[in-house]
Amino acid sequence: MKKTVLIVEDERKICLLLQKLLSTDSNSVECAFSLNEGIEKLSSVEPDVVLLDNNLPDGQGVDYIKDFKNGVNRKVIMLSAMHNLRDKAISQGVDCFLEKPVNIKTIRNLLR
Repeated sequence: MKKTVLIVEDERKICLLLQKLLSTDSNSVECAFSLNEGIEKLSSVEPDVVLLDNNLPDGQGVDYIKDFKNGVNRKVIMLSAMHNLRDKAISQGVDCFLEKPVNIKTIRNLLR
């Protein structure tokens, strides 16, 4: 089933690579390079899934999980190299926590 995905990741190369890989599965994929840009895109993109990095130029993604869920039935998947954030992310309502480097097969399976 085709999903609409919003990737919130400040490293452009990573974001664009994920966008390209996930788009080959017929998903609609948008990138945002900051928390503010990601939150702004929520209403126009209306994603089914948000892939959320933690260390972003305008804050920590873990502190904005509830903003990205925003009372909507939307999956938020946190991507971070900081494995010690797992418990905090889960307490904030994240659906899945993946440690970087992530495996694209794992992300594809979560989108199904």
